[in-house]
Amino acid sequence: MPDVHLWIDEWRNLFPEGVNTAGYRYRGNKVEVLKKMLKFVTLYDFTKEEIFQATKKYVERFSVRGYNYMQQAHYFIDKKDAGSSLASECETLKESKPQSETTSYGRTIV
Repeated sequence: MPDVHLWIDEWRNLFPEGVNTAGYRYRGNKVEVLKKMLKFVTLYDFTKEEIFQATKKYVERFSVRGYNYMQQAHYFIDKKDAGSSLASECETLKESKPQSETTSYGRTIV
């Protein structure tokens, strides 16, 4: 997904404007976010749509709590010694999708 630079601003805008209680911007530093996202898309096999959907779910979950304890965008992608929350959110999203399966009787199980 080498076109990350084309959609990184749109992705950062999923995070709220402003700063957290410690005074750090939720959207993080654009250069750092871009650098980490470029690395992320080479390490993981998630689509742009999955990345956006997982991020929206993450931000929505924190919105009801006033964004308390929500990670900044660049730490959400990858935080040293803590791993990638974005990868975890994407995996959770994939696991929660119903898998349809055809049985030997020709029926589909959802």
